[in-house]
Formats: sequence, structure tokens, C-alpha cells
Amino acid sequence: MSVAPRPTVDISWEHPSCQPATTLPAGGPPHAAYEAGEDVLMRVRDAASPELLLVDEVVIHVVRRITRGGMSGTYEARIDAAKGEVPPKLIGMRVVLKVADSDEFAVNEWGHLREFRHMSVLPEPYLFGTASVLRAEGAEVGLDRRAIVMEFIEGADMAAWAHDWQREMGTPPPLESVLDAMNPVFDFIKIASTARPPLVHRDIKPENLIVQKTPEGVRCRLIDLGISGRTAGLAAERRTVGTQGFAPPEVLDPVGRYPVNDPRVDTFGLAATLFSVLSGSVYDYAWRGGFPIAHDDGLRSRLRLRLQASLTETFGVPADAHAVDAAVQSAFDAIDAEVLETIRRGLDSCQEERVSPSDFVDDLPRLRLRSLLELHAASVYPALVAGGRAGVRMGDSSRADRFVDTGLDIQNSTLSDAVRYDGFEDDFVVCMDAWNRGRYDEAVPLLRKLADAGDVTSQYNLGICIRDGLGGAQGTPAEVFWRWSKAAEEGHIVAMYNVGLCLESGYGVPAGGGGTDVAFKWYRRAAEEGFPLAQERLRQIEAAQESGR
Repeated sequence: MSVAPRPTVDISWEHPSCQPATTLPAGGPPHAAYEAGEDVLMRVRDAASPELLLVDEVVIHVVRRITRGGMSGTYEARIDAAKGEVPPKLIGMRVVLKVADSDEFAVNEWGHLREFRHMSVLPEPYLFGTASVLRAEGAEVGLDRRAIVMEFIEGADMAAWAHDWQREMGTPPPLESVLDAMNPVFDFIKIASTARPPLVHRDIKPENLIVQKTPEGVRCRLIDLGISGRTAGLAAERRTVGTQGFAPPEVLDPVGRYPVNDPRVDTFGLAATLFSVLSGSVYDYAWRGGFPIAHDDGLRSRLRLRLQASLTETFGVPADAHAVDAAVQSAFDAIDAEVLETIRRGLDSCQEERVSPSDFVDDLPRLRLRSLLELHAASVYPALVAGGRAGVRMGDSSRADRFVDTGLDIQNSTLSDAVRYDGFEDDFVVCMDAWNRGRYDEAVPLLRKLADAGDVTSQYNLGICIRDGLGGAQGTPAEVFWRWSKAAEEGHIVAMYNVGLCLESGYGVPAGGGGTDVAFKWYRRAAEEGFPLAQERLRQIEAAQESGR
């Protein structure tokens, strides 16, 4: 990015008796260090928003130093005065002043902040220019350095947040809270890594994640793009800049054979951050089989109550409390194994074997965690009933043959609103195309992804795939029944009818559950929605009941 000179606007300088210090020769002191209470003059060369384009100079009061990294000093500051056409809100604004030792790092970070300023996970950029210390009596002190003025983000970094949690609760933060907090960061890294050319942050670590409380809960924002770079740009030059325990081997090794600008550098940073926050220790570049993962006790209790109520209502018999407890624990164990395996793959010391940031993010059960827990618990429940003495009935095949397979053509299906807002539209279109062309092996992984994210149509169709073995889909009758039940609960009319058939025939239903009386409820719901087969089945049941009187 080139920064062109800006025109000077002749407006009187209002900050009392302050004059800029002289510029020291290039190659001066190794880094700029300001002290609390000093005033800094910044000559503006560029602005990120139109309302700031005619601001020429600002006086920035340094409040305190936030950090002193290898490339720059970062300060909490306040804008005290400005020259040019100045928006009133600028004066007194609390900001971050970042002063870089290297012009290229400053230009690099400013360019990336501007490019991705639409993403709220990053600080809002304000001004770019050169900064030097001011002295009230005109003393010629300080040096000109490239500087950025950006949004001040209130909050502790994730390392401090995790430390405080550990101290207060006695365990690291729960997986659910960590994934929810990091979701904005996951989304940004996924987008940045798939841009053309990719943008690589190269310094993802808990200290660069600021934790904020929002109406939606705790969320992280990502800072410090100073050493980020493009594959074809600044980061193509090898630099041994990184943090031990969070930078991959290729970054810390200056003579390594792998590039430091590959997006998989960020995969390592994400995985190492999760390792650190979830385990309470920094990764030492040796995988030792994982670690215990803490979970939200409230989520565990809600899952247990929801599962018990759902099973009781669906099967028509009280759910076995011990089996429910065992099923819930099995679900959390399965999620832990999935998360640990994803982290292990992200920490692979060989860059070629490491997954991409996009695949890493997709492999994490972040948006589908709660639905996966519920699905797993429900699918293993039948085998745990009464200590495992009761299994799952395969059911009456003559009745099961009457299942309706409307899922075999989903050309006119639509994606559930809740899933559409999570950005799964492209997956749904690709899935429909593969399905309608008979390429079930391509459709099934997408169906599973969409179903686990909460899409009703995909939930129903995946049940058909598992039942018939389409596309290599594997599962139990209990899973088929559970997926259809989930679709039925969300209003899928044909799923309501098929759930009724399952309950009547015993397909996928725990021993002792089901029966005509429970099935009648689902037939009635489908019939009320106008489904002809359900209306016919209701007439048959009612006629049989009438003749039996």
C-alpha cells in the first residue's frame, strides 16, 4: 500500500504553545518509547473514513503504555486537539496509538485494517501518519515514526480472562464459553485465509484476543496485525517473529524449509490458543494425548432435563434416569474426543500435514455443539436403558415399508432460516445439486453438516440416507428415528408421519416405548397439516378402535 501526501488545510493550530520536535535521521534509536503524560504530534497521511479525510494533524496525549512488542509500542491515549476540518467527536476520544519501529510493518497493518474494517472483530482504524514528541517550550526532542490511531477496545486479554476464571472456579474456562467467545475470530481467520491472496495474521495468541461482554455473551476481538501479510506480499520474507508456544516451528526456525506466510501458520496459532485456554498451560510442541476439558454445568443440566423430557414424550414411557445420565456423559466424552483430535491436527509440527484454517474452524463443533450433544445422547440412550439389558427394536418391516421417501428429490426444498443466517447457503445448494444428480457420496457429508447445524430438511433426508445406506451413510435405527423426530418437532410434515410409523412399528424405538397410542399423536399432527397418508392412517386407527368396542 502506498500512502500519498495529503494537502495542507490552512487552519490555525489551537493546541497551546506546542511545537513538533525535529525529525531524527533514519536509523535512529531502535524503537519509539513514549512515557505516560507526554504529548505526541501526529501528521495525518491517511484516514479510514470520509469524515476524517480533512484532518491534518492531531495532538495525542499518552495515558499509559499497553505493550512494547518487537515491532512497535502500543499506548492508551486521548486526542486533545486537531488541525483541519475536525469532527467534534474526535476531540477527547479515547484511542489506541500504535507507533511502529518499521515503516513496512505500520503500512502493512494499516492496509489490512482498512481492507477488513467491515469486520467488527478488528479494531476500527481512524488515522495513519507520522508521530513525534511535543514539548511545550519548543524543545527539539523525539523522532518521527509511522503511527496508527485506532479504536480503543475495552477489556482484558484472553490470557488474563482464562487466568481469572481458573483462579475463581478452580478449572479452566468451559469449552462452550471459549468457543462462543472465539467465534468472531474463527470467522475472520476463515475469511482472511481464503481471500486471494490469503491474509495471514501470524501472531494469534491469547494476549492478542481482547475479551468483551456483549448482549450475546462474551466475545473476543483480534488485535495486532503488525506482522500479518499476504502470500505475495510482505510476509513472503522469512522473519523469526513469533511467540513461543503459539508460533509454529516454521516461524521460529529461520532456516526452515516451510514458508512463514502460509495460512496454516494461523491454524497453529488457533490450535495453540485453544490448547492454552482449555488446558491452562502453554503448548510445549509435544502432543501427549490430550487433557481434561471443562464444560458448562448449566448446559449439562439443561441437556439432561431436555433429553429426559423429550424421550419420555417421544417414546411414551418414562425415560430411565440412569441411562439418561450415562448418555449425557457419553455425549460430552465424544465431543471432547472430537475437539482434542481437531486441536492435535492443528498443532502438527509439519506444515504440509497441518490442516488449513478453514478446515480447522469447520471441524470444531462450535455452531453445532449443543445439537451434537443432544443427538449423541439420544442415539446411545436405547443401548443404555436398564443397564444395557434392553436394546433397540428393529420393528415390523411390513409397517416400515410404508415410510415416505420424499427426501429423494429436494429440488424445491429451502434452507431453514436459522441455518441460512449462519452462512450455510452455498453448502445447501451444492448438496441439492449432488443429491439430484444421484451423487449421494458427495451429498451425505453436506447433509450431515447442515443437519447438525439445525436444518430441518437435511435432518430428515439424512435419516433416509442412514436407513438405506445411501452415499455410505452409517448409523443405527435409533439415529434414524431421532433425526426424523427432530425434523418432526420443527414442523416437517412427512417426518411427523414417519415418526408415527416408527412408534407404531417399533423401528428404532427403545424396548417398552412406542405403540399406537403414542403414534396417534404424530399422525394427528401430520393430518392437521393436510398430509393425506396421515389422514388415512388416522381413519384406519379410529375404525379399528370403533370395531373393537
